[in-house]
Amino acid sequence: MKLEINNMTLKNMIILSAFIFLLCVVYHFLTKPHSYEDCVLANLKNDGSPMAVRFIDDMCEAKFPR
Repeated sequence: MKLEINNMTLKNMIILSAFIFLLCVVYHFLTKPHSYEDCVLANLKNDGSPMAVRFIDDMCEAKFPR
């Protein structure tokens, strides 16, 4: 099987790659925590032990000072 890449195919591949990259950036921006409360809630879903709670509180406090 021979794969031939001409100018139009290359242009379409670049446009598709850029579109996928932009979708990833938008997804990351929309799903990251935007406040202290969001940060705590997002991380407490994983572990609720007292040591983890203190660590999560310190981490979110450093990221979003009150």
